[in-house]
Amino acid sequence: MAGWSMAGSLLKNDASTGSAGATGWARVRLTPENSLWQSQWHTGRVTRWLAVGVMACLGLSASGCRPKANPETLALVRNELALDRNQVAIEKLNGVPGADASYLRAIAMTRQGLESAAAEQIALAMSSDSGNARYPAFELRMKVLNKVPEVEANAKALVEVCRPRMSDAAVALMAATGYGAQRLGNEAMESYRTAVSLADQIPEFWPEMLNMAISMQDLKTAESLLNKMSEVDPDEMFVRRQRVLVLSGLGRHDDALQIAQELYTRNEQSIDLAMLLAQVLQAAPATPEREQEFADLVSRHSTHVPLTILYGHTLARRGQLPKAITLLNQLLPKLPVEQRGALLPVLVGLPLEAGDAALAEAQLTLHRVAINQPALTMYYEGRIRFLQKRYVESAKALASVVKSLRQMKSPPQQLLEESLFWMGKATFDANVEARINQAIDAAGSSGKVPEAVAPASAPAETAPAETAPAPAAGPVQSEKPAETAPEKPAETPAGKSPSL
Repeated sequence: MAGWSMAGSLLKNDASTGSAGATGWARVRLTPENSLWQSQWHTGRVTRWLAVGVMACLGLSASGCRPKANPETLALVRNELALDRNQVAIEKLNGVPGADASYLRAIAMTRQGLESAAAEQIALAMSSDSGNARYPAFELRMKVLNKVPEVEANAKALVEVCRPRMSDAAVALMAATGYGAQRLGNEAMESYRTAVSLADQIPEFWPEMLNMAISMQDLKTAESLLNKMSEVDPDEMFVRRQRVLVLSGLGRHDDALQIAQELYTRNEQSIDLAMLLAQVLQAAPATPEREQEFADLVSRHSTHVPLTILYGHTLARRGQLPKAITLLNQLLPKLPVEQRGALLPVLVGLPLEAGDAALAEAQLTLHRVAINQPALTMYYEGRIRFLQKRYVESAKALASVVKSLRQMKSPPQQLLEESLFWMGKATFDANVEARINQAIDAAGSSGKVPEAVAPASAPAETAPAETAPAPAAGPVQSEKPAETAPEKPAETPAGKSPSL
């Protein structure tokens, strides 16, 4: 289901992502806890070879009399897909003929990452039934998400296929992808809302709809979809885990904790369930009991790096930065060398985010050799000088980072963007400081009191044009594109929940 994971990127203006391991978490939207949130939506559950092996046994043909599948069989398969049991769905479709069976296989295989196999199945579906708009829409959706050449043309074609059939929930849902890829936010949102209102038509797409709802912080819709899933199987682990996250996002922390604690108690060896519980503890208001539970959880999994980083972030945000740094430094020597790289930047990034220049500089001095990334350490130098209000030195350090990164064939894009941003801020503040000093000097020589010096407007995201290099050429290409989502309309939807 990775293809749908971007379902709120256009709705959320802060959709840029990065890694806390690159710059700490100063202006880094994708913090460890956020990346962990995203990981909850990766729903592939089997290895590819197993799915391919099942495919080899299908024995289907696009020719001949084109028999149809038993409707009861298809209904059972849709229920499996509704709960994200994709391998089970593929197995139940073994030997089942017909266009609908091929279409459902394509859905399951897409979630499994079997794009070529899914393309073959949807082609079989279209050859068997050329009049069903779902099939060409699904094929075009795959091309848009996989960034096949001419993405814009494919997105427009997808919308054209879908527009006459918007009373079909699946078609409406896929139209949202087409509109979103064209940055047509209102149309995308309307298509998404249409699909939600007709959700009972397409249980096979409930996981995708849930993912879109979560990404857009439409948590009431997410809860409604989870209720539908629970009617199919109230004990399904996938559904219970997503319910924990949704309840936490809705601010129902006690309910979320109750489920998360129950799941973890059943299997305390599961680091995934430990991370789930940690996320809920981090989001819930702090109490002595919850803080102790969090500490005990981390102690039980003391060498698990993501869990410890999450705890460190939580401590820092709750005013316990020295404790967080001590904890992370104690963990460092216990880790294999290859695992330390994820922890080292956090030790500098946490103090930077907290505005503690002295602690950030101490950690950089302590770990500079181990970090062993000249551009990253110079970036930290620039950030530290900025906190020290040594703006000219900060701007020079960050400019050198930008220059070195732009000489690379494939520079780390997030580090480049962060360096540009902070170089712009440092340059602006240096210019303001210089103007103020000039005014003070002029007043001193003339014996007059200087008038207030009004600074120029602060840069929003990059340095002023005369000081900042041009933006990096082209967007970062991810390994697999995520779902293009509806853009948020101007008004805030009624009942919209706060960010998770």
